[in-house]
Amino acid sequence: MSAIAHIEALLEIINSSARQAIAEYEKEGNDVPTINSPEFHPLDNSTHNVALRKAVRVLEGACQQLCASLAPPQRTVLKVSSLSCIMQLNLKFFTFM
Repeated sequence: MSAIAHIEALLEIINSSARQAIAEYEKEGNDVPTINSPEFHPLDNSTHNVALRKAVRVLEGACQQLCASLAPPQRTVLKVSSLSCIMQLNLKFFTFM
């Protein structure tokens, strides 16, 4: 698979999983959340919507892979290492509480 075909495939996955997530929100009677919403996210209160959780996981994975493919490698490594440091700090903080 060529690099362009790989990117196009990721874009298709992103598009289809985002549409699937939107359909699942609507099926549950929820509005699609926005970044500015003061309400709890619908996934925070739902443990039974497997289809929505799967669509969001696929969307997150494809977005991360697309960014890792197009961004310079050092940026991807820096982001991953920064995230690891933050996670370690959170673990240490919550362990001592």
